[in-house]
Amino acid sequence: MAKALSSPASTRAAQRRRQPGQQRRALHADGGRITAPGRSWPDGRGELAVSDTGLGIAREHIPRLTERFYRVDGSRSRDTGGTGLGLSIVKHVVQRHGAELDIQSEPGKGSRFRLVFPAARVRVSTEAA
Repeated sequence: MAKALSSPASTRAAQRRRQPGQQRRALHADGGRITAPGRSWPDGRGELAVSDTGLGIAREHIPRLTERFYRVDGSRSRDTGGTGLGLSIVKHVVQRHGAELDIQSEPGKGSRFRLVFPAARVRVSTEAA
């Protein structure tokens, strides 16, 4: 039987029926694609990876992406570019769960944000989400 990472009921209710392991896909405003597959590892850990085919992020910015209020494009205002808090919040949630956050990006090709949760923090469901 296939395994899928479980999600809170409120999130499940908002999702369309999928087969276990099927990727979530969305179209980005610039015409790129966003995917967010989740999976469980044989050792019990769980992984969620969010990838896009957007602009990408230059290597020198990656170490600072999880700092509060940090924005790659300093010329953007809060009206168009957000507050710079999103990845800072993600970092703190990941740390609270004893998980790891890995960020990979290449300008012109897109980015991948991968969260790996320890087995103790993963609930596995054998039912389709």
